[in-house]
Amino acid sequence: MAEDELKPNTIVYSAAISACGASGEWETALQLFQQMERERVPRNTISYNAAIAACARGSVWQPALALFDRMAKAGVQRDRVTYNAVIRACEKGGEYKLAFDLRMQAASALGESSARGQAGAVVSAVDGS
Repeated sequence: MAEDELKPNTIVYSAAISACGASGEWETALQLFQQMERERVPRNTISYNAAIAACARGSVWQPALALFDRMAKAGVQRDRVTYNAVIRACEKGGEYKLAFDLRMQAASALGESSARGQAGAVVSAVDGS
């Protein structure tokens, strides 16, 4: 086989990013994610989710949020896994207000009216209303 036939694709990169994240190597996961762009390998929901989840496992919320924002700008679909991962990253980083806001955004984006009602009840309980 010729060397040019062995180039990694989106699936291979996503698996590698997930493996790095699972082993606590969030920086390596982000390097692989950036390498996808340099190599012009398309990034999809799964590759973004893997990178955001790696950040969450590393308790780094800023890169997770940056990826979350970049995902929207790139027109890549966010799903429940995306929101859960970025929320987890914010919670682990102590950004509870941001995590709450993202929960509300997820409820709206994913059409979960019951989650919005539960979140409203939490706010009322905290505010003492």
